[in-house]
Order: sequence, then structure tokens, then C-alpha cells
Amino acid sequence: MRNKLAGLAALTVVFLSAFFVDDVLAQQQDPFGEVQDQPVERIEQEVFEFLQPTVNSAGVQVGLVNGTQLEQQAYAALDRNVSFVFIDSPLVEVLSTMSERLGIPMIFNSIPMEDIGVSTEVRVTIELDNVPLRTFLAIMLTDLDLTYTIDGLMTITTQEDAEERLRVRMYRIPDKLKEKSEQVIKTLQATVAVDTWSSVGGPSVAVVMDNVLIVSTTTCVHVKVEGFLSTFVAMHGS
Repeated sequence: MRNKLAGLAALTVVFLSAFFVDDVLAQQQDPFGEVQDQPVERIEQEVFEFLQPTVNSAGVQVGLVNGTQLEQQAYAALDRNVSFVFIDSPLVEVLSTMSERLGIPMIFNSIPMEDIGVSTEVRVTIELDNVPLRTFLAIMLTDLDLTYTIDGLMTITTQEDAEERLRVRMYRIPDKLKEKSEQVIKTLQATVAVDTWSSVGGPSVAVVMDNVLIVSTTTCVHVKVEGFLSTFVAMHGS
């Protein structure tokens, strides 16, 4: 019963996202049907471009519901290799330096951080060379009991706050694995962030429709899901 409810919840999110796009388009028109700022065709094209799935290095198509270019850029940045050296530096300065060098906005959600006693002035010492940004962030933030989310912008926050701001992404399973999609999702839940899924009382939901895997979870878990699927497809689906 819980899995059925989880599936319905995920589908509801997808339905609402589609409704949201239609609503945005409708708001661009005045009551007399005239477009105020730009042609409707242009507006539709921009929204359509934002929602286009990307293809990662393993050939897995990934789509972000209600995604923006900034979010796509932030997700892409996670795969970039970075080299940073910070010695007893305030976290706020660390983030400012990284944001400037990477060319992506990075901010704090300071209220939940204060709730667990972590200030933006907390000192950071870390030196890593030529590692993916996702790895650098994981190492740096784990020591501070923090994490990051990508929800419009990349935000440094607490795990509890991240679990209240889940994002929906869709992953296309290759046609050759379509008949095994249920096994894929069971394997995923048994091996990736095993305590996060709704089947064990966690906040995350994963359902499959045909060969599309729909996942609602935190940014960090999405990164793990994408990595899992990339490896799985490379091993079994190509």
C-alpha cells in the first residue's frame, strides 16, 4: 500500500509540474488575449529548452522537472574536476571563492545551519587536487554535518533542510532494460542511500513508468542515482 501511495505521490508531482508550465504561459497574456512582452511561441520555446533532458557521459538521459538553466549548470559543475586549498578559512569565504572560480551561484541557508550550531564563519581546512566538485563538497561538508541542494541555486544547508526540499528528476532506462525496470528500481533502493526510500520510512520516492524512472529525493542522492544508473547501463544496457 505504501509503495502505491508513493507512486501516486510521484505522479502527482509530475502532473503539477506540467500544470505549472501551462500556468506560466497563461500568465504572459492579458485578459484580452494579447501577449504583453514577447510572442507566446518564444515563451514556449524557452520553457521547452529548459525542460530538455541532458545526456550524461554514459548515455543516460536525465530530465529535471521545472528545471532552469542555472540548475543544469550547477549539476554539470558537479562533474568538473577542481583543485582548492583552504587553510583555516571561514566557510563564507570558501564558498565565495568557489562560486567565483566555478562561475555558478552558491549560497547558504543560514537559519537551519544556526539551528544545529554551525555558523557561516566556521573555519575550514581542506586541500584537494583534481577531484570532481561533488567529491570536494562531500568531503568538506560532511565534516561540518552539512550538505548541498540544487533548487534553482546551489545551496549549502543541513541534511534535515535538504530532505524538505526534494527535487524530481527522470532517468530514461534503455529499451533493452525496459522489461527489467522493476528489478532496476529494487536494486537501486537496495544499494544506493538505502535508508532514504519511502519503502523503509524515508522521504525519497522512486517509481517507474515503462522505461522512465521517476525519482523524488535530495540532490546528493540524485547524484548517487545517476552514478548508479550510468554504471548499470554501461554494464547491462548498452
